[in-house]
Amino acid sequence: MADSPATPSLTEPAKPESRRAPHARPRISNAWLILAIVIVFGAGVVMSGAGGKVIDKLYGPAALIIVVILMIQYILLKGRDRSRVYKIEIEKMRGKRLDDVERMRHLDTELADLEQRLHRLAETGGLDAAPDDEVAAIQNSLDTMRRDLSEGL
Repeated sequence: MADSPATPSLTEPAKPESRRAPHARPRISNAWLILAIVIVFGAGVVMSGAGGKVIDKLYGPAALIIVVILMIQYILLKGRDRSRVYKIEIEKMRGKRLDDVERMRHLDTELADLEQRLHRLAETGGLDAAPDDEVAAIQNSLDTMRRDLSEGL
Protein backbone atom coordinates (compact mmCIF):
# COMPACT_ATOMS: atom_id res chain seq x y z
CA MET A 1 0.00 0.00 0.00
CA ALA A 2 1.46 3.41 -0.95
CA ASP A 3 1.94 6.15 1.59
CA SER A 4 -0.96 8.57 1.56
CA PRO A 5 -0.25 12.31 1.76
CA ALA A 6 -1.82 12.45 5.23
CA THR A 7 0.66 9.98 6.74
CA PRO A 8 4.32 11.06 6.62
CA SER A 9 6.94 8.46 5.81
CA LEU A 10 9.65 7.55 8.28
CA THR A 11 12.38 9.27 6.25
CA GLU A 12 10.77 12.68 5.78
CA PRO A 13 9.67 15.05 8.56
CA ALA A 14 6.00 15.58 9.21
CA LYS A 15 4.53 18.74 7.72
CA PRO A 16 2.49 20.92 10.07
CA GLU A 17 -1.22 20.84 9.39
CA SER A 18 -3.20 23.97 8.71
CA ARG A 19 -4.70 25.43 11.88
CA ARG A 20 -7.92 26.37 10.14
CA ALA A 21 -10.64 23.77 9.94
CA PRO A 22 -11.08 22.41 6.39
CA HIS A 23 -14.68 23.59 6.14
CA ALA A 24 -14.28 26.94 7.87
CA ARG A 25 -15.16 29.95 5.78
CA PRO A 26 -12.33 32.39 5.03
CA ARG A 27 -12.13 35.40 7.31
CA ILE A 28 -12.52 38.93 6.02
CA SER A 29 -10.40 41.43 7.90
CA ASN A 30 -11.97 44.52 9.43
CA ALA A 31 -9.94 46.83 7.20
CA TRP A 32 -11.46 45.36 4.03
CA LEU A 33 -14.94 45.60 5.52
CA ILE A 34 -14.48 49.26 6.46
CA LEU A 35 -13.02 50.03 3.04
CA ALA A 36 -16.02 48.41 1.33
CA ILE A 37 -18.45 50.45 3.45
CA VAL A 38 -16.61 53.70 2.68
CA ILE A 39 -16.59 52.93 -1.06
CA VAL A 40 -20.31 52.12 -1.09
CA PHE A 41 -21.11 55.29 0.90
CA GLY A 42 -18.92 57.43 -1.37
CA ALA A 43 -20.51 55.96 -4.49
CA GLY A 44 -23.95 56.70 -3.08
CA VAL A 45 -23.05 60.35 -2.38
CA VAL A 46 -21.51 60.84 -5.83
CA MET A 47 -24.44 59.21 -7.61
CA SER A 48 -27.04 61.24 -5.69
CA GLY A 49 -25.34 64.56 -6.54
CA ALA A 50 -25.55 65.69 -2.91
CA GLY A 51 -21.80 66.06 -2.36
CA GLY A 52 -22.03 69.69 -1.19
CA LYS A 53 -24.74 68.90 1.34
CA VAL A 54 -22.75 65.96 2.71
CA ILE A 55 -19.67 68.16 3.19
CA ASP A 56 -21.77 70.80 4.97
CA LYS A 57 -23.13 68.09 7.29
CA LEU A 58 -19.65 66.63 7.90
CA TYR A 59 -18.29 69.98 9.13
CA GLY A 60 -21.44 71.25 10.84
CA PRO A 61 -22.14 71.67 14.57
CA ALA A 62 -23.89 68.31 14.84
CA ALA A 63 -20.76 66.53 13.61
CA LEU A 64 -18.67 68.38 16.22
CA ILE A 65 -21.00 67.20 19.00
CA ILE A 66 -20.81 63.62 17.73
CA VAL A 67 -16.99 63.76 17.64
CA VAL A 68 -16.86 65.08 21.21
CA ILE A 69 -19.22 62.32 22.39
CA LEU A 70 -17.12 59.67 20.63
CA MET A 71 -13.93 61.03 22.20
CA ILE A 72 -15.47 60.91 25.68
CA GLN A 73 -16.69 57.37 25.06
CA TYR A 74 -13.23 56.33 23.85
CA ILE A 75 -11.55 57.78 26.95
CA LEU A 76 -14.03 56.04 29.26
CA LEU A 77 -13.60 52.69 27.51
CA LYS A 78 -9.80 52.95 27.60
CA GLY A 79 -9.90 53.81 31.30
CA ARG A 80 -12.14 50.85 32.06
CA ASP A 81 -9.90 48.51 30.09
CA ARG A 82 -6.79 49.83 31.84
CA SER A 83 -8.35 49.34 35.27
CA ARG A 84 -9.23 45.75 34.31
CA VAL A 85 -5.59 45.14 33.35
CA TYR A 86 -4.46 46.64 36.67
CA LYS A 87 -6.82 44.32 38.56
CA ILE A 88 -5.41 41.30 36.72
CA GLU A 89 -1.85 42.39 37.55
CA ILE A 90 -2.77 42.92 41.21
CA GLU A 91 -4.24 39.39 41.36
CA LYS A 92 -1.04 37.96 39.87
CA MET A 93 1.09 39.85 42.40
CA ARG A 94 -1.18 38.74 45.25
CA GLY A 95 -0.79 35.09 44.20
CA LYS A 96 2.99 35.47 43.99
CA ARG A 97 3.07 37.09 47.41
CA LEU A 98 1.01 34.26 48.92
CA ASP A 99 3.40 31.72 47.37
CA ASP A 100 6.36 33.62 48.85
CA VAL A 101 4.76 33.72 52.30
CA GLU A 102 4.03 29.99 52.12
CA ARG A 103 7.62 29.27 51.08
CA MET A 104 8.95 31.39 53.98
CA ARG A 105 6.68 29.57 56.46
CA HIS A 106 7.94 26.24 55.16
CA LEU A 107 11.57 27.37 55.47
CA ASP A 108 10.93 28.69 58.97
CA THR A 109 9.50 25.30 59.99
CA GLU A 110 12.53 23.52 58.51
CA LEU A 111 14.91 25.88 60.31
CA ALA A 112 13.16 25.25 63.63
CA ASP A 113 13.46 21.50 63.03
CA LEU A 114 17.17 21.80 62.23
CA GLU A 115 17.69 23.91 65.33
CA GLN A 116 16.10 21.19 67.47
CA ARG A 117 18.28 18.52 65.82
CA LEU A 118 21.44 20.54 66.42
CA HIS A 119 20.51 21.12 70.09
CA ARG A 120 20.00 17.37 70.52
CA LEU A 121 23.36 16.69 68.88
CA ALA A 122 25.06 19.26 71.11
CA GLU A 123 23.56 17.61 74.20
CA THR A 124 24.75 14.16 73.09
CA GLY A 125 28.32 15.15 72.37
CA GLY A 126 28.45 17.24 69.18
CA LEU A 127 28.76 16.46 65.48
CA ASP A 128 31.80 14.21 65.97
CA ALA A 129 29.78 11.76 68.05
CA ALA A 130 26.65 12.03 65.84
CA PRO A 131 25.66 9.18 63.55
CA ASP A 132 26.53 9.72 59.88
CA ASP A 133 22.91 9.47 58.73
CA GLU A 134 21.87 12.28 61.10
CA VAL A 135 24.63 14.56 59.78
CA ALA A 136 23.66 13.65 56.18
CA ALA A 137 20.00 14.44 56.92
CA ILE A 138 20.95 17.86 58.32
CA GLN A 139 23.18 18.56 55.32
CA ASN A 140 20.37 17.49 52.96
CA SER A 141 17.92 19.81 54.72
CA LEU A 142 20.36 22.70 54.47
CA ASP A 143 20.89 22.05 50.77
CA THR A 144 17.13 21.96 50.21
CA MET A 145 16.69 25.27 52.02
CA ARG A 146 19.49 26.88 50.01
CA ARG A 147 17.88 25.68 46.78
CA ASP A 148 14.43 26.97 47.84
CA LEU A 149 15.90 30.33 48.77
CA SER A 150 17.80 30.62 45.48
CA GLU A 151 14.61 29.77 43.52
CA GLY A 152 12.69 32.43 45.43
CA LEU A 153 15.18 35.21 44.67
